[in-house]
Amino acid sequence: MRYTILTLTALGAILLAACVPSLHPLYTESDLVSDSLLVGIWTNESGSEVWEFSEAEGKSYELAYAKDRTPAHFEARLVRLNGRLFLDTYPDEKIENDFLELHLVPAHVFGRVWLAADTLRMSLLDGDWLRRLIDKGEVEIGHEDVDDALVLTASTEELQKLVRKYADDAEAFAEPEVLTRRR
Repeated sequence: MRYTILTLTALGAILLAACVPSLHPLYTESDLVSDSLLVGIWTNESGSEVWEFSEAEGKSYELAYAKDRTPAHFEARLVRLNGRLFLDTYPDEKIENDFLELHLVPAHVFGRVWLAADTLRMSLLDGDWLRRLIDKGEVEIGHEDVDDALVLTASTEELQKLVRKYADDAEAFAEPEVLTRRR
């Protein structure tokens, strides 16, 4: 059985951004779109993060991500729901230690994206916001608390219902990270 994992760097980024990992993807095959504008190398303002998207089979992308030169590899998919564009990423790395691999569970991470010729803005689902709504009883969605972190266990259908409802809510998605295309 093949297991994958977020690298420590990517996991650290997830925790810092207070985003929410999900056991299930945000997409079904019919929700996937491709856009050649995504293909290329993108960097944040400081240059500490590099996101390189290349085309893969079907409507998918390979994502080579590096933060402070520490690399990680992901599968990425563009998802269109109600006219809004989302990015779903999933780890694509083999762990060399079989015993360690048994302890790790791969997860999807997703957020809104806005794609233009030389600008890519990404805004991940905000875990702190979602926790507040769950605690208030305003949102019911399958989840588990794992070491004080929220992990979504909801089906793809339930995830889509959530993001469709809150796609335009400024609090639901973190402040967008702005990436620019490298020339």
